[in-house]
Amino acid sequence: MSIDGFTFRNCIDEQNTGGAIQNGISNQEGYDKVKLKNLIFENNSPHDIYWKGPGQYSIDNIISRGKLRLEYNDIGINNSLINDLRTNYYTGQMYKCTILGSLDLGNATGSIKNSILMNYIANGYMELIEYSCLPLGPNPSSINGAFERNNIYLDPLFCDFENRDYSLYENSPCLGAGQNGSNIGAYGVGCETLESISDRIVMVHGNNDETFSYDYNSDSWSTRSNSGVNDGGKVLAYDSESDRIVMVHGNNGETFSYDYNSDSWSTRSNS
Repeated sequence: MSIDGFTFRNCIDEQNTGGAIQNGISNQEGYDKVKLKNLIFENNSPHDIYWKGPGQYSIDNIISRGKLRLEYNDIGINNSLINDLRTNYYTGQMYKCTILGSLDLGNATGSIKNSILMNYIANGYMELIEYSCLPLGPNPSSINGAFERNNIYLDPLFCDFENRDYSLYENSPCLGAGQNGSNIGAYGVGCETLESISDRIVMVHGNNDETFSYDYNSDSWSTRSNSGVNDGGKVLAYDSESDRIVMVHGNNGETFSYDYNSDSWSTRSNS
Protein backbone atom coordinates (compact mmCIF):
# COMPACT_ATOMS: atom_id res chain seq x y z
CA MET A 1 0.00 0.00 0.00
CA SER A 2 1.21 3.49 -0.82
CA ILE A 3 0.09 6.93 0.41
CA ASP A 4 1.47 9.46 -2.05
CA GLY A 5 1.02 13.17 -2.68
CA PHE A 6 -1.28 14.38 0.12
CA THR A 7 -1.30 17.25 2.61
CA PHE A 8 -2.53 16.53 6.15
CA ARG A 9 -3.54 19.67 8.00
CA ASN A 10 -5.39 20.30 11.30
CA CYS A 11 -5.92 16.59 12.00
CA ILE A 12 -6.68 15.94 15.69
CA ASP A 13 -6.82 12.58 17.46
CA GLU A 14 -9.20 13.15 20.36
CA GLN A 15 -7.74 10.15 22.21
CA ASN A 16 -4.37 11.91 22.06
CA THR A 17 -2.46 8.81 20.99
CA GLY A 18 -2.26 8.66 17.19
CA GLY A 19 -2.01 11.36 14.58
CA ALA A 20 -2.76 12.39 11.02
CA ILE A 21 -1.49 8.96 9.94
CA GLN A 22 -1.61 6.12 12.45
CA ASN A 23 -0.48 2.56 11.92
CA GLY A 24 -0.78 0.43 15.04
CA ILE A 25 -1.57 1.34 18.63
CA SER A 26 0.29 1.02 21.91
CA ASN A 27 -0.50 -2.70 22.33
CA GLN A 28 -0.91 -3.74 18.69
CA GLU A 29 1.35 -3.58 15.66
CA GLY A 30 0.19 -1.99 12.41
CA TYR A 31 0.02 -3.14 8.80
CA ASP A 32 3.03 -4.37 6.86
CA LYS A 33 4.39 -3.14 3.50
CA VAL A 34 3.34 0.51 3.53
CA LYS A 35 5.06 3.36 1.70
CA LEU A 36 4.60 7.03 2.60
CA LYS A 37 5.95 9.57 0.13
CA ASN A 38 5.54 13.16 -1.04
CA LEU A 39 3.46 14.16 1.99
CA ILE A 40 3.11 17.44 3.90
CA PHE A 41 2.00 17.65 7.54
CA GLU A 42 0.95 20.86 9.29
CA ASN A 43 -0.76 21.61 12.60
CA ASN A 44 -1.71 18.04 13.51
CA SER A 45 -2.13 16.64 17.04
CA PRO A 46 -0.63 14.83 18.80
CA HIS A 47 1.51 13.45 15.93
CA ASP A 48 1.94 13.83 12.20
CA ILE A 49 2.73 10.11 12.01
CA TYR A 50 2.43 7.40 14.67
CA TRP A 51 3.90 4.09 13.52
CA LYS A 52 4.35 0.86 15.44
CA GLY A 53 5.69 -2.53 14.43
CA PRO A 54 8.33 -4.09 12.19
CA GLY A 55 7.85 -4.66 8.49
CA GLN A 56 8.63 -3.35 5.02
CA TYR A 57 7.93 0.35 5.44
CA SER A 58 9.46 3.47 3.93
CA ILE A 59 9.06 7.22 4.34
CA ASP A 60 10.34 9.34 1.48
CA ASN A 61 10.20 13.05 0.74
CA ILE A 62 7.87 14.25 3.49
CA ILE A 63 7.63 17.56 5.33
CA SER A 64 6.71 16.95 8.97
CA ARG A 65 6.30 20.22 10.90
CA GLY A 66 4.87 18.47 13.97
CA LYS A 67 5.88 15.27 15.74
CA LEU A 68 6.95 11.96 14.23
CA ARG A 69 6.79 8.88 16.48
CA LEU A 70 8.21 5.49 15.48
CA GLU A 71 8.12 2.40 17.71
CA TYR A 72 9.60 -1.07 17.28
CA ASN A 73 10.46 -0.77 13.60
CA ASP A 74 13.21 -0.37 11.05
CA ILE A 75 11.43 2.05 8.74
CA GLY A 76 13.73 3.93 6.38
CA ILE A 77 13.32 7.71 6.25
CA ASN A 78 14.78 9.47 3.21
CA ASN A 79 14.93 13.02 1.79
CA SER A 80 12.64 14.42 4.45
CA LEU A 81 12.24 17.53 6.60
CA ILE A 82 11.46 16.56 10.20
CA ASN A 83 10.70 18.92 13.06
CA ASP A 84 10.37 16.63 16.09
CA LEU A 85 11.33 12.95 16.17
CA ARG A 86 10.68 10.36 18.87
CA THR A 87 11.60 6.69 18.50
CA ASN A 88 11.55 3.57 20.63
CA TYR A 89 13.52 0.50 19.57
CA TYR A 90 14.20 2.00 16.14
CA THR A 91 16.65 0.06 13.95
CA GLY A 92 16.27 1.78 10.57
CA GLN A 93 18.29 4.40 8.70
CA MET A 94 17.61 8.09 8.22
CA TYR A 95 19.23 9.27 5.02
CA LYS A 96 19.44 12.80 3.56
CA CYS A 97 17.10 14.30 6.14
CA THR A 98 17.01 17.76 7.72
CA ILE A 99 15.98 17.43 11.38
CA LEU A 100 15.23 20.79 12.97
CA GLY A 101 14.02 20.15 16.50
CA SER A 102 14.01 17.56 19.26
CA LEU A 103 15.47 14.07 18.91
CA ASP A 104 14.26 11.59 21.53
CA LEU A 105 15.80 8.27 20.54
CA GLY A 106 14.94 5.76 23.20
CA ASN A 107 16.65 2.36 22.69
CA ALA A 108 17.54 3.16 19.07
CA THR A 109 20.18 1.13 17.26
CA GLY A 110 19.68 2.62 13.80
CA SER A 111 21.77 5.12 11.89
CA ILE A 112 21.69 8.67 10.56
CA LYS A 113 23.59 9.42 7.38
CA ASN A 114 23.97 12.46 5.09
CA SER A 115 21.62 14.45 7.32
CA ILE A 116 21.50 17.82 9.10
CA LEU A 117 20.81 17.68 12.86
CA MET A 118 20.15 21.19 14.15
CA ASN A 119 19.94 20.10 17.81
CA TYR A 120 21.65 17.65 20.11
CA ILE A 121 20.00 14.30 20.74
CA ALA A 122 17.88 14.99 23.82
CA ASN A 123 17.60 11.40 24.97
CA GLY A 124 19.12 8.08 23.90
CA TYR A 125 21.43 7.76 20.89
CA MET A 126 21.79 6.38 17.40
CA GLU A 127 24.24 3.56 16.90
CA LEU A 128 25.89 5.45 14.04
CA ILE A 129 25.85 9.06 12.85
CA GLU A 130 28.05 9.66 9.83
CA TYR A 131 28.56 12.07 6.92
CA SER A 132 26.19 14.49 8.61
CA CYS A 133 26.15 18.14 9.67
CA LEU A 134 25.87 18.85 13.41
CA PRO A 135 26.15 22.65 13.89
CA LEU A 136 26.25 22.40 17.70
CA GLY A 137 29.17 19.99 17.67
CA PRO A 138 29.46 16.29 18.59
CA ASN A 139 26.50 14.91 20.51
CA PRO A 140 27.14 14.60 24.26
CA SER A 141 24.99 11.46 24.07
CA SER A 142 27.70 9.79 22.01
CA ILE A 143 29.27 8.65 25.28
CA ASN A 144 26.26 6.35 25.67
CA GLY A 145 27.18 4.28 22.66
CA ALA A 146 26.69 6.27 19.45
CA PHE A 147 29.58 6.30 17.05
CA GLU A 148 30.13 9.51 15.05
CA ARG A 149 32.45 9.68 12.05
CA ASN A 150 33.08 11.83 8.99
CA ASN A 151 30.74 14.55 10.24
CA ILE A 152 31.05 18.32 9.94
CA TYR A 153 30.28 20.74 12.77
CA LEU A 154 29.42 23.93 10.87
CA ASP A 155 26.45 26.15 10.12
CA PRO A 156 24.68 24.52 7.13
CA LEU A 157 23.82 27.98 5.73
CA PHE A 158 20.10 27.66 5.05
CA CYS A 159 18.79 30.19 2.53
CA ASP A 160 16.12 31.57 4.87
CA PHE A 161 15.70 29.74 8.16
CA GLU A 162 13.21 32.23 9.61
CA ASN A 163 10.84 31.77 6.66
CA ARG A 164 11.24 27.98 6.57
CA ASP A 165 13.41 27.80 3.46
CA TYR A 166 15.88 25.03 4.30
CA SER A 167 17.56 24.85 0.92
CA LEU A 168 21.25 25.77 0.97
CA TYR A 169 23.45 28.63 -0.11
CA GLU A 170 25.74 27.58 -2.92
CA ASN A 171 28.70 27.97 -0.55
CA SER A 172 27.15 25.74 2.14
CA PRO A 173 29.63 23.35 3.79
CA CYS A 174 27.00 20.60 3.34
CA LEU A 175 27.47 20.52 -0.43
CA GLY A 176 29.70 17.64 -1.45
CA ALA A 177 30.48 16.73 2.18
CA GLY A 178 28.28 13.60 2.26
CA GLN A 179 29.18 10.03 1.47
CA ASN A 180 30.91 9.68 -1.92
CA GLY A 181 30.77 13.44 -2.45
CA SER A 182 27.00 13.71 -2.18
CA ASN A 183 25.18 16.56 -0.46
CA ILE A 184 24.04 16.56 3.17
CA GLY A 185 20.43 17.33 4.08
CA ALA A 186 17.01 17.06 2.49
CA TYR A 187 17.50 19.93 0.05
CA GLY A 188 20.17 21.13 -2.33
CA VAL A 189 21.16 24.60 -3.51
CA GLY A 190 18.39 27.18 -3.37
CA CYS A 191 20.21 30.53 -3.43
CA GLU A 192 23.45 32.13 -4.55
CA THR A 193 26.44 32.74 -2.33
CA LEU A 194 25.78 35.49 0.22
CA GLU A 195 28.47 38.06 -0.23
CA SER A 196 29.11 41.50 1.17
CA ILE A 197 27.53 44.21 -0.98
CA SER A 198 30.10 46.76 0.10
CA ASP A 199 33.30 45.12 -1.20
CA ARG A 200 35.29 48.07 0.17
CA ILE A 201 38.06 48.83 2.65
CA VAL A 202 36.82 51.17 5.37
CA MET A 203 39.18 53.54 7.23
CA VAL A 204 38.43 55.65 10.31
CA HIS A 205 40.74 58.57 11.05
CA GLY A 206 42.73 57.95 14.23
CA ASN A 207 42.53 61.50 15.60
CA ASN A 208 39.00 62.50 14.59
CA ASP A 209 35.74 60.91 13.44
CA GLU A 210 36.23 61.07 9.66
CA THR A 211 35.45 57.84 7.78
CA PHE A 212 36.52 56.89 4.26
CA SER A 213 36.16 53.89 1.98
CA TYR A 214 38.53 52.62 -0.69
CA ASP A 215 37.48 50.82 -3.87
CA TYR A 216 40.40 48.75 -5.17
CA ASN A 217 38.88 48.20 -8.63
CA SER A 218 38.53 51.91 -9.35
CA ASP A 219 41.51 52.90 -7.14
CA SER A 220 39.44 55.63 -5.51
CA TRP A 221 38.58 56.95 -2.04
CA SER A 222 35.20 58.31 -0.99
CA THR A 223 34.01 60.10 2.15
CA ARG A 224 31.47 58.33 4.35
CA SER A 225 29.44 59.28 7.44
CA ASN A 226 31.47 60.32 10.47
CA SER A 227 31.69 57.89 13.36
CA GLY A 228 31.24 60.51 16.08
CA VAL A 229 34.35 59.31 17.99
CA ASN A 230 36.92 62.11 17.89
CA ASP A 231 40.04 60.90 19.66
CA GLY A 232 42.51 58.13 18.89
CA GLY A 233 42.88 54.49 19.89
CA LYS A 234 40.39 52.75 17.60
CA VAL A 235 40.39 49.10 16.55
CA LEU A 236 38.42 47.91 13.47
CA ALA A 237 37.28 44.43 12.48
CA TYR A 238 34.88 43.06 9.87
CA ASP A 239 32.04 40.76 10.95
CA SER A 240 31.06 38.63 7.94
CA GLU A 241 27.85 37.30 9.51
CA SER A 242 26.30 40.75 9.95
CA ASP A 243 28.27 42.35 7.09
CA ARG A 244 29.31 45.18 9.42
CA ILE A 245 32.52 46.94 10.37
CA VAL A 246 32.91 46.84 14.17
CA MET A 247 34.95 49.57 15.83
CA VAL A 248 36.11 49.48 19.46
CA HIS A 249 37.41 52.61 21.15
CA GLY A 250 40.69 51.78 22.86
CA ASN A 251 40.35 54.31 25.67
CA ASN A 252 36.93 53.51 27.08
CA GLY A 253 35.66 50.34 25.39
CA GLU A 254 32.83 52.00 23.46
CA THR A 255 31.79 49.83 20.52
CA PHE A 256 30.15 50.87 17.26
CA SER A 257 29.12 49.14 14.05
CA TYR A 258 29.12 50.58 10.55
CA ASP A 259 26.78 49.50 7.74
CA TYR A 260 28.32 50.45 4.42
CA ASN A 261 25.14 49.84 2.43
CA SER A 262 23.10 52.34 4.49
CA ASP A 263 26.17 54.49 5.33
CA SER A 264 25.24 54.57 9.00
CA TRP A 265 26.87 54.01 12.39
CA SER A 266 25.13 52.45 15.42
CA THR A 267 26.16 52.06 19.06
CA ARG A 268 26.77 48.55 20.42
CA SER A 269 27.47 47.13 23.86
CA ASN A 270 30.72 48.33 25.42
CA SER A 271 33.63 45.92 25.48
